[in-house]
Amino acid sequence: MLADLGEAGYDYLAGLEVEFSIVVRSPEDLAPENAGFTPPPPPVSVFERGYQFLSEVRLDSMGPTLEALRDALFDVGLPPRSIEDEWGPGQLEFSFAPMAGLASADAAVLFRSAVKQVCQRRGLLATFMCRPALPNFFSSGWHLHQSLLSRADGSNAFASDTAALSDAGRHYVAGLLAHALPMAVFGAPTVNGYKRFRPYSFAPDRVCWAVENRGALVRVQGAPGDTSSHVEMRIGEPAANPYFYLASNIAAGLDGIRRGAEPPPAADADPYAAEAPPLPASLAEAVDLLDADTFLPEGVRRHAGLLPGHDEALRDRAVRRRAGRTPAARRPGRQRLGDARVLRVLLGNGV
Repeated sequence: MLADLGEAGYDYLAGLEVEFSIVVRSPEDLAPENAGFTPPPPPVSVFERGYQFLSEVRLDSMGPTLEALRDALFDVGLPPRSIEDEWGPGQLEFSFAPMAGLASADAAVLFRSAVKQVCQRRGLLATFMCRPALPNFFSSGWHLHQSLLSRADGSNAFASDTAALSDAGRHYVAGLLAHALPMAVFGAPTVNGYKRFRPYSFAPDRVCWAVENRGALVRVQGAPGDTSSHVEMRIGEPAANPYFYLASNIAAGLDGIRRGAEPPPAADADPYAAEAPPLPASLAEAVDLLDADTFLPEGVRRHAGLLPGHDEALRDRAVRRRAGRTPAARRPGRQRLGDARVLRVLLGNGV
C-alpha cells in the first residue's frame, strides 16, 4: 500500500495514540491443569483509582511505573510524546510523534511488547484488551493520526490556506468513510472491541466526520493556514494488528483520492444528530460486510465463528444476503471494500 501511495505521489505519515490498562497481579497458585494455552485469567487488583481524568495526584502515585516505562521506551528508540492517565482505573494513554511509512506500524508492536515486559517485571499486568471484563473499567482505543506528504516538495498534502483540509485531504476522508464499515475488522479484530462503540461516550458509534470533535469517527485536526492539519481515525482498538490497521486506512483513503470522492457534510455540531450509519455491533457483523473471497487473518475468522474450512458457509451467507436485499435497500454508507477491490489490492500478493 505504501508503494501504491508512492505511485500516486504521496508518502505516509502516522502518529500513534494508544490507550491501555494496568492492573496488579495478585498471588496465585497455578494448578498444572491450568498451565496450558490458553490459561485462565489471573486474579488481579486495581493499580490506581479512576474517574480523575488527567489528575496530577493519580499520575504522581503511578510515577515510578510511568518513569520506568518512559525510560524503557527511550532506550528502544520510542520516546513518548505524552503520557496521560485516562478515565478508567489504571488506564493510561501514550502518544508518539509522527513517523513515516512502515515505522509507525513497527513502533506499535515494539511499544506493546516493551510495556508488557516492564510491567511484568514490577508485578503488574498491562492489557491492551479493548474492554476488560472488570467492574468499573472502561474501553481503551487506538486513535490513528495520519496525513500524506507530497513527494514533489515534501509538504503536508492535507494542509490548506483556506480550509481545515485540502482537496486531497477531503478525498482521503471520503474514502475512509466510504469503507469504514468493512474496514472495522482491521481496526477492531476482536469480539471484545465492539463493546467500545457506544453513543455519547469517548468512542464513536457511527460513520461520520467532524472538525475538532472527539465524538466523530473521523476527526479533522487543523485550520486554514495550519501546516500540521491531519486526520484522526478513531475506529481502532489497542489490540489491532498495526500492519492491517494502517494498510486498510491507506487503502481506503487512497481509493477516495483516486475517485475524487467528496465526504458528506461534516457533523461538527453533534455527530450523534447526523444521519449516518452505525458501526458494526459485533465482529461477526463486521465480517459479514466483506466479500466472501476477502482474505482475513485466521484469528479474526475464528473469533467471528468462521473457522478455517468454513469459507463455503461465508460464501453461502453472502449469496443469501445479496439475494434478499437490493442495492437501494442497503443502509447508507454500506459500501464494501470488496466492491472497490481495495482488500484484494491490500492483501492480494499471496499473503
